[in-house]
Amino acid sequence: MIDCLDTDNNWCEVRELSTHDTTCRIHYRGWSVKYDTSEDVFSYKIQPYHSRTKVWRPYISKGDLVEVLEIRTARKWYVATITGIDNESVVVFYGYGPTERTKTVLIESEEIGLLGTHVRQDQVVFISRNIIDLISECQCNRWAHNDDDDVQRQQQQLQVAVDDSNCCCVCLLRSKNTVLLPCKHMCMCDQCSNHVSLNSCPLCKTRIQLIMKVYT
Repeated sequence: MIDCLDTDNNWCEVRELSTHDTTCRIHYRGWSVKYDTSEDVFSYKIQPYHSRTKVWRPYISKGDLVEVLEIRTARKWYVATITGIDNESVVVFYGYGPTERTKTVLIESEEIGLLGTHVRQDQVVFISRNIIDLISECQCNRWAHNDDDDVQRQQQQLQVAVDDSNCCCVCLLRSKNTVLLPCKHMCMCDQCSNHVSLNSCPLCKTRIQLIMKVYT
């Protein structure tokens, strides 16, 4: 595995398929094979693995948001919530209405991606790209064990952004209508609070003791 700069100037995890002289054939992790390409091994676009990309897979935990690839019907990425985890795989919940699904994927699989990588803005209804980026940044800083003050500051920014929106921070599709106690965060829809086996608040990680639905 190596890091490679794509045509949109984003650093991506790539797998080296073959090398001939000074040219290597690469595959972008999580992307269709139609995006496979060749690069000069001495190009600035080729860098050591995780020197430019985030190390996140070993640190994911229950309640984190990721992206998951649905390949049974069509190749489509969804925002998903991790509802279970072991040493090699995670259980994720994703979809909306009739497309709601739960499945198990390997942590190192190409069917799981970092939040904000594949899902387009038009695939989420109530949430802005800014919130997706904030959630991803908060998670990555927690996984990297960054300074507590930085993590707290970003969580506060995320809370303000979520408060200003009407989206569920789990599915990013429905409007939020439940309050979590004792932290009092109103950040989820009732469907996610009922179906997703979360035991802590997605925003502050306080253990959930009671969930109350809000009627407006």
